[in-house]
Amino acid sequence: MGKTSSFNKAVGKYEIYKIPRSKSRQSHTYHHLLIGFAEHAGVIFITILLLFLPIRNGFCLDTESIINLTNKCKGCHEGIYSEWKGSMHARAAHDPWVISMYKGSDIAGLNLAPSYKATFPKSLGNCSSCHAPDYAMEDPLEADLSKAQDSMGVSCLFCHFVRRIDVYRDGNFPGVQSIRLKTTSQTNKDGDGCLIPRSSLVKRSIICASCHYGKYYDTLVYPSYDEWSKSGSERSCQGCHFKKMDHQLKIDKSFLSQSIDLRTDTRLDRKHLTVEVAITNTGAGHFYPTGHPIRNVILAIQAWDQDSKAIKPVESDIVPLYGCVPAADNADGKYSGLAGKGFARVLEKVNPISCFNVSVQGANALIGQNITLEKETRQIFPQEYWKRTVVLEDTRLPPLVTYNQVFRFQSEQGMSKATLKAKLIYRKAFKPLARHYGWDMEDIVIKDITKQVHIENRGGIP
Repeated sequence: MGKTSSFNKAVGKYEIYKIPRSKSRQSHTYHHLLIGFAEHAGVIFITILLLFLPIRNGFCLDTESIINLTNKCKGCHEGIYSEWKGSMHARAAHDPWVISMYKGSDIAGLNLAPSYKATFPKSLGNCSSCHAPDYAMEDPLEADLSKAQDSMGVSCLFCHFVRRIDVYRDGNFPGVQSIRLKTTSQTNKDGDGCLIPRSSLVKRSIICASCHYGKYYDTLVYPSYDEWSKSGSERSCQGCHFKKMDHQLKIDKSFLSQSIDLRTDTRLDRKHLTVEVAITNTGAGHFYPTGHPIRNVILAIQAWDQDSKAIKPVESDIVPLYGCVPAADNADGKYSGLAGKGFARVLEKVNPISCFNVSVQGANALIGQNITLEKETRQIFPQEYWKRTVVLEDTRLPPLVTYNQVFRFQSEQGMSKATLKAKLIYRKAFKPLARHYGWDMEDIVIKDITKQVHIENRGGIP
C-alpha cells in the first residue's frame, strides 16, 4: 500500500494510501484509504475511511497501440498527418513552455522555481492527462510528464476515436480521465474504412471540453469551453479553429486579428489631443484572450507633435506592469506606463505573502511597500495557478463586448498637428514570465493604426 498524497488541516494531518489492485484498463475506480488523526481538547481522534475515487480512463487500447495506430494514419492521410505533426496538439507533451511550468526548468535546462514539481515534489500531477493522453491513459495520476518522451501528444485517436465525453463541472477529471474511446470491435465497422472511424463528436465543441475546461481547487484556470458554453454562440469551436480543415491549428496574426476590432476617433485642439478608442470582440465565442492564464493583450497608444516630440497623456488608462520588463526591454516592447490597457485574467494566491515573483531577481524590492504597488507587482508574474488562487482581476473582452475609453494628451503651445499610433499586441505569455524562463516569444501585433491629426478651433479654446 503506497502513499499517494498528504494534507494538513488546522486540527491534524491526513494521508491517502492507494490499495494495490489488479491492473484493468476498463476499471474506472481506484480504491484508497484515508488515514488521519486530529487532536481536540487533549483527545486524539483517528479517522480511517475507504474511498472509491473515480478515474475516468476506460480505454481498450494501451499506449503502444495508440502510438502505432496514430502512425498508421499517415498512410492514407499524409497531408493531414503532416499538418497535425506541426501543430501544438502534436507537441503538447514536449513543448518547452509546458515542461518549464511543470518541472521548473528554463530553455537551457537549468532548474528554476516556480513549477508544479517544485511546489509538489512528491506528486506527478494530472498534466499528462491533457498533454500526453496516450502516456497517461492507463494511470492518469501516476504519469510523469517530464518522462513522456515517446508520447505523441494529442494524437488522432483522441478526437476521431472518441465515443463519449463526460464534462465534470468541478473540473477534477481533465483530459483522458473524462473521455471514452471506441472499442476495437468498432474499428472498420463504420466510417469509410479508416482504422479510426470518425467520431460523431468530432465536429462538436464538447470534443474540446475535457482539456479546455479545468480547475485547480475552486478557481477556473482553463476557461475556454466554459466561456463558449455560456456565450450562446451558435458556432462551434471547430467553426473557427477548423474553418479550413487545417490540422495545424495555427494561432497566428491572421487568425487572431479576425475576431477583434480596433477603432479610433481623434481630434486636436489647443488644449488636448483627444482619442476615443473602441475595441470589440467581434468574432470569438469566448473571452478575448482566452486559454491559459498567462495569455494577455496590450493596447498601447502613443502620440507625437509635428517635431516628433512625445506628447504626454493627461487622462487615460495605463498599461500595467506586465506590459514590459522594467529596464530590460527595448523601446519596441516596453509598454508599461504608456497610455493604453492590459487585457488579461490575473490570478492571485489566496495567501499572497509568498507571490510567484518573489523568486525573480529584483522583485522583492517592490513587494510590500504599499498595497497599490504590491497589487501591481503581482501582475508582473502570474501566480502558481496550481495552488489555491482567486481572480485578482479579469479585464478580458467577453463575446461581442466593446471596451470604450477616452484618452487625452496634452496639446503643447504652438502645436499644429499630431501623429497618433495605436497598437493591439497579443502575447502568448506575460513578457516578464517569458524572460524569466528564457522562452522565445515575439509580440504579435494584431492591429496597428497610425493617424495624422491637424489642429481644430484655431479661433480659441473650446
